[in-house]
Amino acid sequence: RIKGEKSQKATVDMTGKKAPDWTLTDMKGQKVSLSGIKSKVILLQFTGIGCGPCKISIPFLNRLKKEYAVNELEVLAVETWGRSKSSCEAYVKNQGIEYSFLTADINDYQAGSGVPQFYLIGKDRTIIAKFQGYAEKTTDTEIEKKIKANL
Repeated sequence: RIKGEKSQKATVDMTGKKAPDWTLTDMKGQKVSLSGIKSKVILLQFTGIGCGPCKISIPFLNRLKKEYAVNELEVLAVETWGRSKSSCEAYVKNQGIEYSFLTADINDYQAGSGVPQFYLIGKDRTIIAKFQGYAEKTTDTEIEKKIKANL
């Protein structure tokens, strides 16, 4: 391990596996569960409100939310760094986030602690693809190609 580097739990590739179900709370205090979402495809982002690349991905996620019908694509972000609800509410407001923003610590995806991570989940709730990190335009294109191929 490099000195000063945080140790990360090993990640497991969940592609092709059934997405673990969860029930989380959104910023309005409403319960949201994976099994309750009716969209054909779900884009689930694991994020942290102190993460630069996560912040850069917000306009892309807002655009997806606007461009696709709710029965086609649901866009969700889960704050995984354990920030308080009030910090998350301020972040959502200040960043103009228009998609569902949830708070939780989900370990079922065995994603480790690096963010952002995006999971594309299909109609049968199987994980279609995982995208690690975010590079404007490159990641956008890769994710959108997969969304379109699965609608």
